Amino acid sequence: MLTLRDIAVATTGQWLLQPQDEKRRVSIESDSRRDCSQACFIAFCGERFDAHDFLIELIDSGAAALCIHRTPGRELLEAAEEKSIPVLLVKDTVKAYQQMATEMLRIHSKCNVLGVTGSSGKTSVKSILASLLEVAYPQQVLSTLANTNNHIGVPQNVLRLHEKHRFAVLELGTNHPGEIAVLAQCITPQIAIITSIGNSHGGNFPEKNGILQEKCEILRYMKGDGMAFIPFEMEKEILELGFLDGRNYRTFGADSQADISYEYLGGKLHGSSCRMVIGDVSLEVTTSLSGRHQIQNLALCLGVMSYLECELAPLESAVKHLTLPGMRMKVMDVAGIQVINDAYNANPQSTAALLQWLADITDEFSGERYVVLGDMLELGDESESFHRNILECLPAKWNVIVVGPYYTAALAENGKSFANATAAAEWLKEKLKTGDVLALKGSRGMKLETIIDEIQD
Repeated sequence: MLTLRDIAVATTGQWLLQPQDEKRRVSIESDSRRDCSQACFIAFCGERFDAHDFLIELIDSGAAALCIHRTPGRELLEAAEEKSIPVLLVKDTVKAYQQMATEMLRIHSKCNVLGVTGSSGKTSVKSILASLLEVAYPQQVLSTLANTNNHIGVPQNVLRLHEKHRFAVLELGTNHPGEIAVLAQCITPQIAIITSIGNSHGGNFPEKNGILQEKCEILRYMKGDGMAFIPFEMEKEILELGFLDGRNYRTFGADSQADISYEYLGGKLHGSSCRMVIGDVSLEVTTSLSGRHQIQNLALCLGVMSYLECELAPLESAVKHLTLPGMRMKVMDVAGIQVINDAYNANPQSTAALLQWLADITDEFSGERYVVLGDMLELGDESESFHRNILECLPAKWNVIVVGPYYTAALAENGKSFANATAAAEWLKEKLKTGDVLALKGSRGMKLETIIDEIQD
């Protein structure tokens, strides 16, 4: 936890009501519904809410301190003074939150920060890395919770740090230019990882190389003696942009010239195998993860573990039993139907990877095979061509159902199209039978997971 003095110094804020004890340690809280009795409450202001409107209630419930960016009225100050609750005024509470996180990392300087970003694969890589590090360093690893990877979520995760933590695996997300720079500057990672460069949120990055440059901002703010891990196929472009000047880095990919290379040896619904070369070490790996793209993610993570001088042999059991969070290639039985739920999000790169995997495992299924593709959103002017290209990659022997206007416009004769997930579910309920398999892939806005609820009824 931070002291009240730490908070004031980090944010360069002004005490409107001075704390009685600046050395008091407090947690940081931004949700007024939670217990804030030992916390400094940060008043954020969003499009649909303003936490400044709830400060009187926070005072009544005994918050340890208030951090605000809106000048308070007399009523608020009198209420805070009556209960001896210090009030700190800052220019921007979101920026102050990030500054507190930076201060937390400064205090816990022995904690190695691993920053993970990329167009796809970042949550998988974060989860795999955290799992492997937990084997090597039990209860000493902090990692991003759920999908809290934005300007609020990243500092929120950092502020969970304790002295016991030796590693913090933090996921950095973006959907607009400039966001990675803010987050990377906040955490200044010792290890900076770019999982992939694709076309996620491409409509918000209209400039040439806009997505690449955005992801590479993590390299700009990496510690000077740190190590970067980048896709082998992007090495030339990143070098040309100058982000690796004076930086240590390693490459990963299927190419044998990569510093961390792999050969995919085949996979099934519930696992796959590969051969990896990490530096001078060659090893064969069997894992619960499925698909070529997950093998690349695993190779990257084992490469990072090797860089951290962790013995790879003790990780063998963990590698065989890795799981991914949420709706990421999650296989489940729903009323006798095998459902592959990969509906957490979608872009051209991740969707193509799923379709390639489905092609690899086609012969495992004896029943009918259905793949539901929901529109990939925020792709900008090239949306039409991206959706058309994906439909050219459909695996043989799979029935395609598309949801949304982009796929519908691109769909040729073979396949069914629907305006929304509910309509697709109604059609599928009439078709699906025991022994069939159903795969789901689409952007979050398409809500394809609702199909699972519908077919269960």
